[in-house]
Amino acid sequence: MILHRNDPVVAVLKEAGEPMYLLDRNPTAENIAKLIFDVAVAQGFPVVGVRFWETPFCCATYCRDEATQGATESETVGAGHRGRSAESSRAEGAS
Repeated sequence: MILHRNDPVVAVLKEAGEPMYLLDRNPTAENIAKLIFDVAVAQGFPVVGVRFWETPFCCATYCRDEATQGATESETVGAGHRGRSAESSRAEGAS
């Protein structure tokens, strides 16, 4: 479970032995996308962006700033795809 470090339920879950990943920021979809990006880059993966889907029709994206060709990172976080994805639209049209 991903939680904010100060969430009041942390102590209860810790006592119950539940696995947790604690963040200093609120665990929003945007912050989770950035976290995944940062961990993947730290592991040496050639990542240029992460899209984290919170529902079948809504996601948050974190991308490296392509204008600097990867020399720096830019927080281009945005909620996107609030409509239907092209894949889901095609799948529905095929049925």
